Amino acid sequence: MFAYVSAELTAKVFEETPRRIRLFGSLSTLHAKDLESLFATVGPDAPLLMDLSNLEGMGTFLHPLFARFHARTGCTAWWVSGPAEKHLMDAGIPRGALFQDLESARAASGQGRTAR
Repeated sequence: MFAYVSAELTAKVFEETPRRIRLFGSLSTLHAKDLESLFATVGPDAPLLMDLSNLEGMGTFLHPLFARFHARTGCTAWWVSGPAEKHLMDAGIPRGALFQDLESARAASGQGRTAR
């Protein structure tokens, strides 16, 4: 188990319009501070596409962190895998903000029309 969970946050930032942040692999409580730092780089009003299409899972301890981030005033669209969709819904992020494909998520984040 220890070898499977890395202490390094697996993330990539794409400087696109709208900006896209990709999180992949598995997230645990070990990643909380790095996630907070990453989320702090996003302006409160900036539209954003969060790419969790290859996220395998996350610890439920992180749910409040994702919920707080989604609650910012800027539009956030989430491109999700099956596991990511379940975690985000459990965190209270509305289904209307979750998308199964990149094109839909990009369109929603660029037009500011994701659900709150």
